Amino acid sequence: MLKATLRGIWSNRGRFFMTGLAVVLAVTFMSATLMLTGGIGAGASTAAASANRGVDLVVRASAVAARDAGPGQAVIGGRATLSPTVLAAAKKQPGVHAAGVQYSYAQLSRTGGHVIGQTEVQMNIGTNWIADPQLSPFRLKQGRAPSGPQEVVVDAATASHDHVKVGDRLQIVTLTQKAEVAVVGIATYGGADGITLQSTTLFSDAGSQRLLGGQTYDHVLIRGADRSAASVKSLASTLAAQGFTRLEVVTGPTFVGELQKDLNRQLQFIRIFLTAFALIALLVGGSLIYNTFGVAVSQRTRELALLRSLGATGRQVFASVVGEAAIIGLLSSGVGLLVGFVAEIALRKVLRFVGFPLLSGSISTTATSLGLPVLLGVVVTLAASLVPARRASRVEPVAALRENSTDVSALSGRRRLVGVSLVAAGAATIGVAGWQHAGPIIGLGVAASLVGVFTVGPSLVGATARLTRPILGRIGGRPASLATRNTGRDPRRSAATANALMLGVAVVVLFSVIAASINRSTAGTTAAGIKADTVVSSITTEVGLLRPKLLTDLRTIPGIEIVSAVHVSRATVDGNEAKIGSVDEINVSKVWDFGRLEGNAASLTGGHVLVQHLRAPKVKVGDHLAVVLPDGMKMTLTVGGLFTNNFPGFDAPAYLLPSALLAAHDTVRGAMWMLIKRTASADATTVNAQIGNVLNGEVSAKVQTAQAWAAAGNTQIRTIRNLVWTLDAMALVIALLGIANTITLAMHQRKRELGLLRSLGITRNELCFMVNIEAVLLAIQGSLVGVVVGSGGAWALTRAINMAESSQFAYPTTTVPIVAAAAVAAAALLSVPPSIRAGRVDPLSAIANG
Repeated sequence: MLKATLRGIWSNRGRFFMTGLAVVLAVTFMSATLMLTGGIGAGASTAAASANRGVDLVVRASAVAARDAGPGQAVIGGRATLSPTVLAAAKKQPGVHAAGVQYSYAQLSRTGGHVIGQTEVQMNIGTNWIADPQLSPFRLKQGRAPSGPQEVVVDAATASHDHVKVGDRLQIVTLTQKAEVAVVGIATYGGADGITLQSTTLFSDAGSQRLLGGQTYDHVLIRGADRSAASVKSLASTLAAQGFTRLEVVTGPTFVGELQKDLNRQLQFIRIFLTAFALIALLVGGSLIYNTFGVAVSQRTRELALLRSLGATGRQVFASVVGEAAIIGLLSSGVGLLVGFVAEIALRKVLRFVGFPLLSGSISTTATSLGLPVLLGVVVTLAASLVPARRASRVEPVAALRENSTDVSALSGRRRLVGVSLVAAGAATIGVAGWQHAGPIIGLGVAASLVGVFTVGPSLVGATARLTRPILGRIGGRPASLATRNTGRDPRRSAATANALMLGVAVVVLFSVIAASINRSTAGTTAAGIKADTVVSSITTEVGLLRPKLLTDLRTIPGIEIVSAVHVSRATVDGNEAKIGSVDEINVSKVWDFGRLEGNAASLTGGHVLVQHLRAPKVKVGDHLAVVLPDGMKMTLTVGGLFTNNFPGFDAPAYLLPSALLAAHDTVRGAMWMLIKRTASADATTVNAQIGNVLNGEVSAKVQTAQAWAAAGNTQIRTIRNLVWTLDAMALVIALLGIANTITLAMHQRKRELGLLRSLGITRNELCFMVNIEAVLLAIQGSLVGVVVGSGGAWALTRAINMAESSQFAYPTTTVPIVAAAAVAAAALLSVPPSIRAGRVDPLSAIANG
């Protein structure tokens, strides 16, 4: 039986090629994902441990709000800064050495405004160079350490990505000022080129104090101390006795563990996102595998029957078919794994293109990253072959005397009833859950609908063929009429092919509709809330980067009536992390329309707080909120008003405080937005030109009209949508290969029929056209069902998310038809090679040997 299995694979190698290709593509995607994310995660964790191996204790301010990620967390207000006296007190401890670490935002650029590093995210960090080599996380790779106030060292990842060299003169913008600096060195971080997803600029102590905001520290590193719990407690008690409250002391390993956890959390989204699409590709590939083995078993009925008549048992035949699948799965997965090494490089470039340029880390070659894709490829191949293998094991010896028959078991009335019932129940569940904003229940409805579609698919193929036959018959004549009959000949196989395409199209439509809905809601809500004429904004929505001096300079421009700054930070409100902000309470109502307001916006002048009610639906006017401000100060604030119009595309703060209150307790000095309103008589062109002059060289700032700024809030959503399209293209390619494979296999199976058609007068062109129509019919069914499933799921999800940015439903009437039409056109194109081969069939040879 082993020889028979190997002989069967070789003799049917053409049929199994597309199956192997599907497995190769799916495993390539999976292995590239695991190699990339595993390598980045392992590299980031190893680098953090290596960089801080000499640190025994760390002194820092107590946490106020949960940190976002990475060592630059203090930049966004997670912790207060430390005064120089804390460093001095730490240095007085017997037998220890200490160094203060200062972090803040720092954006390098070249003359002309070309920004350098991890652009448009919060992780462009400036820090001080630590002279103590046992405490410094960085090591020089080229050049020397910075010594003057205008000398800097750049991490090697940034230098490589943006072609920075020792000796370059660059511009730098921080939260306090901008200056020209000279690059005197290139450094590595813990053996890696840099910190993952972070661009780091290192200053001398004088430079960091001058450019990063004075002589304060984000934390103090200590070496030479005992790492025991007793030592931690002793140092904390000593500092507290000297009046340093709201501080905490942690061990070096604890500090490193937090860094590793934060870095891995940053990568978690990328890892889950990519893995999900790799699994979709495997699922779609499984449909292609199922079809291939189903056709192979059908075409080898006589061969299998002869094996049974020669003494082979049903179990041996079953094992033979499954063995073929195992061999194909193993070989294809192995090839996919090898191709994955190249695909990892391509995937890294794709991520860089969509906004993640600094992904430091080598390719992961762990047992998981190498073994799991191969295992999944083999398992999916085996699972897809079980039903055809079971069918093969039931072939009776007498079948060797019969012609192949068509399997119509999938058209049973019971199966049809079950499928329709599941679709109806799933659709009803999705509708009710969406209308009632019950998000978790939507998943059950979608699952039931998909199972129902797969169950009723064969009947749907037949119905589609019958409905389109009269129309296509009139348009395409005899070949088109024959094509509709052929698609319904093996409904199980046709349905599986169409459903594979359906999954890919459904994912694209789902994300396209959700993106369009969020775009409409966010842009509409933001536009409704903005009353300003012009907006100057930080290049990232995570941290305010607009220097206070800009506010002063903008207010001196003739023709400007109001410049109102909005600051954003993080705090704890009633025990939960929250994004808070402050506004110019005197003029904010002239540039920000709060919408339906309960209470009074003017209550800000009395020290009250305004709350965006969709973000805090249980809060009422007059409630008292327990707030821990960014520097650790605890206070109780009264709610003076509830408003509706927020800036959801920019994740605007849910709690607005008076500007003086937040300024006194914030750790972030830069503004997030500056809302500008011109005087009635001012010339817009002249004013805008002067605004441009003030912002010249401010690479951390963007200036836009209010309308353009409102639309720009959807940039991140569009980026994710485009990434989804790019990744889902893999699943669509596999699904389209499935259509081509189904047509190709059908041509092998129907060679005698094609010969008869040729002998009855069908021309080669008509035969080719018939095959093309078959592919188009399968693609039409898969695309239409995918559009329906994706649209329904998207509607329910937009209804279920009870947030301002997802409260409106918008349908991309251009995108969805283009996606469906592109899938049909691609299927028609891929059907050309098998259609040409079908047209070349020799009638006499096909009839004699078919």
